[in-house]
Amino acid sequence: MFSNLKRKLNYAMQEGSTITENLQQQYRQRVPTSKSPTSSNNSLVGSTSELGLPSNINVSAGCKLLSKYEDDWQALHQNNEENSKKAAVLAGQIENIEQKMFNHQIIMTDLLTCLAGLPNLIEKLQSCRHTLTEVQELHKMVEKDFEKLQDLKDLELFRQKLALEQEQRIRNHEVKLQQIQKERQAVFEDAFQYDLLEYKRTGQVTKIPIGCLTLFSFSGSDELDEELLKTTTSLLIRATLA
Repeated sequence: MFSNLKRKLNYAMQEGSTITENLQQQYRQRVPTSKSPTSSNNSLVGSTSELGLPSNINVSAGCKLLSKYEDDWQALHQNNEENSKKAAVLAGQIENIEQKMFNHQIIMTDLLTCLAGLPNLIEKLQSCRHTLTEVQELHKMVEKDFEKLQDLKDLELFRQKLALEQEQRIRNHEVKLQQIQKERQAVFEDAFQYDLLEYKRTGQVTKIPIGCLTLFSFSGSDELDEELLKTTTSLLIRATLA
């Protein structure tokens, strides 16, 4: 639309310039411009008087009309030039508007393309939201499992601590039992040596009271009782051999 209007304005400007130039050429060919208007009027008045025409007839009216037409055509030519300049400015503005409209058309095309892709974008956003919900649920599960793992780790550390404490208590108890065993072995060995000397001197062994036997027999530990029995047996064998 703007390009057609621009072409019409250019064509009208060219036609106006051509018409103005043609009229100026025709006028110059018909009317000589060497003499001033006053001299031409005087010559015309003299010619009318010579020709015997009435004095009330204005013979120079045609020259005045031609001069008026010339002024009008000059004004038209000037206006035509101004219109040509304005048309050039208008053509530039139309070109700018056309360029802006072209840019707006590109923007609108891009906008329509983006709008056409909105359903696909909405679908992808919904899929992303669903995936995000699944990730949140998975995060909760992992967090719960991590808490369980932390509890198991704490429980394992506590179990190891209890095992170390139990092992230390067992070691302390074994040391204590070994000390008691050594003390009992020393007591029984002293008693056995005394009984052995008494047997060698008198030929008899003094009977040990039942309370003393129970006192020395029951230690509360099967391992100590077994070790005590072995020690007593070995002492009896050595005494018999002696």
